[in-house]
Amino acid sequence: MDTVNFSICYCDNVAEEVSAWPFPETVRTFMAIKETEAPLYQNKSSVESVDLLMNYDVGPFVRRIYNTPTLMIVAEGDDLTLWDLEIRAFNQIPTTKKRLEVLPHTSHMTLYSDKSKVEIAAAMATGWFVETL
Repeated sequence: MDTVNFSICYCDNVAEEVSAWPFPETVRTFMAIKETEAPLYQNKSSVESVDLLMNYDVGPFVRRIYNTPTLMIVAEGDDLTLWDLEIRAFNQIPTTKKRLEVLPHTSHMTLYSDKSKVEIAAAMATGWFVETL
């Protein structure tokens, strides 16, 4: 069976183009990263990958993290992956060896555009690894 690959671009003008993620901040952020750090970045997703993402549920998998040290870092203002759902997933992990860290005043895209947010997350992770391992 032949497979046809379709892709959906991310775009600023959602009124005129089909877009997988109609969020202008996403387009601007990734285009800036393309200009400065990742020149081969292509601003598109396959229809299949978008479908898989929209139907993905982490719930059945987090319950398998039994008696395993777990760190989850979430962005307080994440408006794309919805941090309240991430916290719900964290609460489903059946271990007492877990820690939830919240990056304050951070949206999904500031994790890509503001390196200081990544540095804060890295410090949280470093501290957790030092304590846990």
